Amino acid sequence: MTKKDAGIFTRKAVGLVIGLIGVLLLVFIIFAVVSRVFRPQDIAVMLPKDGVVAVMQVSVNSGHEQIQRFYEELNKYELYHPETLKSLLNGALEVDFDKDISPWLNRQVGFALVEKQAEKGQVDVLLFFETKDKNATLEFLKSRGLKTQEDYLLTTNHNGVDIYRYALSQTYNFMFVGKYLVVANNEAVLQSVVDSKAKLKSNPSYQKVSQNLPINNLFFAYTDAGKLIDVLKNNEGFMSEKGRELLAFEPFLKLYKAFGVTAVMENGNLAVQTFTSLDEEYLSGKELIGFDTKFRSNLLDYASEDVVFYAGGFDLQKQINRYSDLMSAGGEVSYLIFEGVLQSQKDKYLGQEIDLNEDVYPLLQGEYAFLVNKNDQNESVSVILELADPLRDRDKIESIVDSFVRKSAILAPKVVEVELEDGTKMQEIQTVPEEISRSTENYKGYEINVLTVGTNTWGFYYIIIDNVLVISTHQSQIHASIDLFEDSGKSLKNGNVFRESISPVIRTTDEILYFDLGYALNKIGFMPELFAGYLEPFKSIGSGTNYFKDGISSIHYIKID
Repeated sequence: MTKKDAGIFTRKAVGLVIGLIGVLLLVFIIFAVVSRVFRPQDIAVMLPKDGVVAVMQVSVNSGHEQIQRFYEELNKYELYHPETLKSLLNGALEVDFDKDISPWLNRQVGFALVEKQAEKGQVDVLLFFETKDKNATLEFLKSRGLKTQEDYLLTTNHNGVDIYRYALSQTYNFMFVGKYLVVANNEAVLQSVVDSKAKLKSNPSYQKVSQNLPINNLFFAYTDAGKLIDVLKNNEGFMSEKGRELLAFEPFLKLYKAFGVTAVMENGNLAVQTFTSLDEEYLSGKELIGFDTKFRSNLLDYASEDVVFYAGGFDLQKQINRYSDLMSAGGEVSYLIFEGVLQSQKDKYLGQEIDLNEDVYPLLQGEYAFLVNKNDQNESVSVILELADPLRDRDKIESIVDSFVRKSAILAPKVVEVELEDGTKMQEIQTVPEEISRSTENYKGYEINVLTVGTNTWGFYYIIIDNVLVISTHQSQIHASIDLFEDSGKSLKNGNVFRESISPVIRTTDEILYFDLGYALNKIGFMPELFAGYLEPFKSIGSGTNYFKDGISSIHYIKID
């Protein structure tokens, strides 16, 4: 090939690459434009910029890829069949969905809560329905009025927009804005929507939250934290019942500016994502403590797979310092309360000779795991800590245990005999300290430390294996940790629970939480029969959280059976 031929070849190659890039850019632009055109309009473009407390929009488009995937996964559960849901709607609204609603309802519905300007502490409710056909929608609303009490519609024009109301019942007002039917409990709030020039879509808080969450979703919800607090503070009913709690936490709550949540179908499960926007001015330029090292749940090699609860992360001392920073941003009083609680609990169980900074926190600088295991035989609570310096930390652990035994701060009710001033003897129930005794036992050549509480058969077991401290309320979990240290093939890290519920959220997270949903709801006593069937498909939740200088991002991976 001559130099001339080489030059021609090079120019052709460069031209081909440039042409290919141009085609790709054109395809991308067409896709972006088409997807925007065919996506339902954001409700935020209709709402006023200021005054919105909360807004939620839900996809009801049966052709939406996310909706289809949702129903595919839940198809075997009768309560989630489209026909079952239609039947519920028909009964609640006294309509025939296919005949009355389907002809005009389009792809999205939603609602918004807006502050009432004339009544502090109260909100107006706005409902939004995207329509296929304004005339068909209007005919349905006319027929509904006639069906109930031979009612009819009256119209008022406000700045070029017709606002409708029922002449007799005056139950609600509605109007059409763009492709949406907008329904409200009074005409004034509809007028404020029409009159507002600046819209919620341009609100910086709304933009930050919405831009940090996926667009292609099942639903999206947004709450303005500051406006919510203002409404609650001005609501007499709420303040009479919960006012003390709100005022106590208000300095801390001011740190949170806005909150958003959305849900998408991912790998056959439901992924709920949240983003909390922090008030950077309120932080006074101080960033939340971040993590250079992302944890990988290596301690789960020491945990058995029958876990029903797991909370883990890296460097618990930094986590505590982060919460301390949050409290200090919320005000001196909040900070002192938080620090005081930590100190008082330490003094109660470990005594004053143990120092949090010198003795306790150095044990918390590696990976940590809190677990609850449950099987047919028992239920146990365990703590696993990665030790930075096992030789140094062993002495600290023994000092802490010695102080814990001496303090004997675990109380138990006991019947004791007391003598009154007149000499009468009687029995009463008192809480008295339980005696804590120490012993050791051997398993496979490993020495296990045992703390027995009172005369009961329960207590605490702990052991240091390599550079890992394992503490548990049940002997079997210590034995399991020793077995898994020798062969981790059947550990939580190598099991289905980790692969299906923990691994999907662990890749870029600062801390993680997993729990069996049925176990958790039963434990807190929340399993109403009305909702039990709807919760049946959802088996567990694995959550991961990331902290940034101006926000907190979380993903909650809900496993569908």
